[in-house]
Amino acid sequence: MFNANKRKIAGIAGSIIVVIALAYALYTVLASLKPPVYTLTDTTLEITAEFGETINLADISNVQLQNDMPDNLVKVSGANMGSILLGNFQSNGDALKIYVDTSVPPFIYITTNQGLVIINNRAADDTQALFNQLEQKIAPAATN
Repeated sequence: MFNANKRKIAGIAGSIIVVIALAYALYTVLASLKPPVYTLTDTTLEITAEFGETINLADISNVQLQNDMPDNLVKVSGANMGSILLGNFQSNGDALKIYVDTSVPPFIYITTNQGLVIINNRAADDTQALFNQLEQKIAPAATN
């Protein structure tokens, strides 16, 4: 009788752990599929997404618009779900942070004093508009 109760409790605990793990996995998948939101202020670029960050504009040395992603991307931590890449990656040994949908070029390459960050929107026109805004904010700082 005592062993049967232990087995029943162990089975219930195991089931609860499985449900929690599945709920966390579902949350992670759904959060990764949500497109990043970029908020540009006078001093920062805020990336609101799973694994998001805030970049001080003063830390940006260069912005470029590229049609291709770096070669040999390897996920370090984050999400790699088909065309959706979010988080920390490496390319040929170099660390970078990525917030993109690779199926919708172009991509904005942002060189900061902490490394390379690559972003885009899920519409090419929106990416171009964000690039133009970033370029305008960065250009005056580069001439000072």
